[in-house]
Amino acid sequence: MAIISRTFRNVTWTNIETKNAVNCEILVNLDNGSTQIFTAVVSKPDDGSINEDWEAIMEKFGTESIDEATTESVQAKQAKREQERIDREETDKRQSEFEKQEALFAFKLEAFEIEAVKNSKDRATKALIRKSKSIPEVQAYTTILLMKELNNAEQQQKTEEPPASE
Repeated sequence: MAIISRTFRNVTWTNIETKNAVNCEILVNLDNGSTQIFTAVVSKPDDGSINEDWEAIMEKFGTESIDEATTESVQAKQAKREQERIDREETDKRQSEFEKQEALFAFKLEAFEIEAVKNSKDRATKALIRKSKSIPEVQAYTTILLMKELNNAEQQQKTEEPPASE
């Protein structure tokens, strides 16, 4: 297989300050009709010799075009990193909210496992426990329900006790 042509694309500086090497893709068209793509770093020779790829890139793109492409590439990478950071924060926030809801649900289940709560006839307060939006709210309504049940038990005990004889 012989090389018919080479084309350079996505050319950016490896270091925009020194401008002595570029990152690029080289598309190599072969005589069998296939194309291969290589990622390469092409450097400007320090010793004054000629690098054909460097010369071809400079002739086709020029430093201004490579400057613009490098700036765009850097900005695109920064934008991508920023978007990934935002996405990660949103995912973390959703995960945190999910875990919070799971903990709240588990806490409500525990509250209803308390015998006095389970057996209570106070449907209104039990509904408040079910509709609670936070663990402290579940605790508060559970405590209220338990206090009501204790008061009901005391009242029932007083009505069942025969009056003391004098």
